[in-house]
Amino acid sequence: GVVLTHGNFLSNVDSITEAIAIGPKDRILSVLPLSHVFEFTTGFLAPLSRGCTITYVREISSREILLNMQKTRTTVMVGVPLLYKVIYRGLLSQIEKLFAPLRAYVALARRLGSSWPGLARVLLGSVHRKFGGKLRYWVAGGAPIDPGIIRGFGSFGIRILQGYGLSEAAPVVSVCTLEDDKVGTVGKPLRWAQVKIEEPNEAGVGEIWVRGGSVMKGYYNNPETTRETIADGWLRTGDLGGLDAEGFLTICGRAK
Repeated sequence: GVVLTHGNFLSNVDSITEAIAIGPKDRILSVLPLSHVFEFTTGFLAPLSRGCTITYVREISSREILLNMQKTRTTVMVGVPLLYKVIYRGLLSQIEKLFAPLRAYVALARRLGSSWPGLARVLLGSVHRKFGGKLRYWVAGGAPIDPGIIRGFGSFGIRILQGYGLSEAAPVVSVCTLEDDKVGTVGKPLRWAQVKIEEPNEAGVGEIWVRGGSVMKGYYNNPETTRETIADGWLRTGDLGGLDAEGFLTICGRAK
């Protein structure tokens, strides 16, 4: 097991809420198990620290989630890519059932929405009402998300912010923000995280190493694996990636 201290969690929460502003007016819908550090930190501790309202779904199904979003008028939700994929497919399926003139209207609105998200929220208000009408953004993590899904929802005026992390880092290392977003990346490192690419190849891709206040104390009763994973404070993530000229981190696979 991963040993995380209160200090690890506080470091992560402070950096998350600095990068992505949330407050007492936000209504968070929690859909992932709290036993996992991803939901525990991003769906519980971070919102709690800023006085948000948190609602927990009874079951993880698209129907239950949509009903809760409508009932609570959710503003923010954290989820895994598979969840957003299911919701997106369901949305497209409903659009396909519309009469031809309405489908043409939605297609035009989406083309406009790809360039002007605010306009999409007006032209496609009925879509936003399906999600409660007050949605600010969704956050995706836990696995890579198809950039096409991010762009697809973006054409409806719905933002998905992709992040990256691992349990050993309590867990968030980087995240795209409303102000600083690049589709296809996992955003820039949070304030707590010093990130370096170890032994990069010609394309600038190497193992991602992380150092800072959120790095775990070690593996429970496993000093040997701890020494193999943490060297001079640097957490060897085992993930391959690269940093571009603007500081955005991209994940390319696994090193081991």
